[in-house]
Amino acid sequence: MDKLGWYLTTKEYRKDGVTLITPTGDRQSIFRRCSYYIDRQDFKKPIQWIIVDDGKVETTPPAMPNKPNLELNYIRQSYNGNTKHSFLSNLKRSLKCIQFHKVIIIEDDDWYSSQYLTITDSRLNNYQMVGETPNRYYNIPENYYAEYHTEKHSSLCNTAFQSAKVLPFFRWAIDKKEVFVDCKLWSIKKIKKFLFHTDGIDKSNCIGLKGLPGRSGIGSGHRPHLNGKLRRGYKKDHNWEKLTEWIGKKDVEWYKGFTK
Repeated sequence: MDKLGWYLTTKEYRKDGVTLITPTGDRQSIFRRCSYYIDRQDFKKPIQWIIVDDGKVETTPPAMPNKPNLELNYIRQSYNGNTKHSFLSNLKRSLKCIQFHKVIIIEDDDWYSSQYLTITDSRLNNYQMVGETPNRYYNIPENYYAEYHTEKHSSLCNTAFQSAKVLPFFRWAIDKKEVFVDCKLWSIKKIKKFLFHTDGIDKSNCIGLKGLPGRSGIGSGHRPHLNGKLRRGYKKDHNWEKLTEWIGKKDVEWYKGFTK
C-alpha cells in the first residue's frame, strides 16, 4: 500500500451507466449462458461490457437482442499457460478500458438474477464497494453446495465498486498476484464498503457455480473433495432442492445436463 500513488488516476468516468468486466477463456458453452444472464437484465441505463478472452479458441459473444443499451468491448489476449495468472492478467487488461464510474465484476460461469445490475447500481450510490453475504457456491456435476456467512468479504463474482475510489486499490491487489484477489481487495480498510445480507426473503442475486465445462476454475468449490474428504461447509443437495431454492426451477433445468 506504500506505493499506491503509482496507481492513482485523474481520469473522468461517466456516471450514466455501468461497466461490466468478464475475464474468460475456453468456456464457450458457459459463456453463452453468461450472455443470456446479461441479456435478460432489467437494467435500462447504458452498459459497457468488457470481455477479455485468452482462450486457445476465440469466444464469440452471441447476439443480445434485448440489450440495445449495451456496448461490447471484446479484447483478445494470448494464454500464458497458467490459469491463475491468466485470470489476473485478463482482469488487469480490462481496467484500461473502463468508461463508467460504477464497475461490476461478472464471472463467466456464475448465475445472476435478472435484477442484479439494477440492484447493484443502486447500492453503489451509497458505498464505494458492495457485495453480498453469505457467499453461496454450488458444484453442478457433483451436486454439493456451501454457504459461508462472513462479514469480511464477498466473492469476486459478486463484487462491484466505484472506479475513481477503488480502482487504485484493485490494480494494487492484482499486481500483488494474489490468487484470490477478492479477499485482498475486501481487506483494505480505506474503502467504504458494505455487505448486503441475503438471508430469508432477501435471496442472493449471484451464485458461484463450480465444475462446469471448459477451463478449470481456481476456487476450491471446483473440487469439493480434498484427499478423499469433503471440504468444510459443503453438503449434498438431493434432487436439486437447494439450487432450485436459490435460482429457481427454470434456470436449474439448463444445468441438469452437466451432472456426473
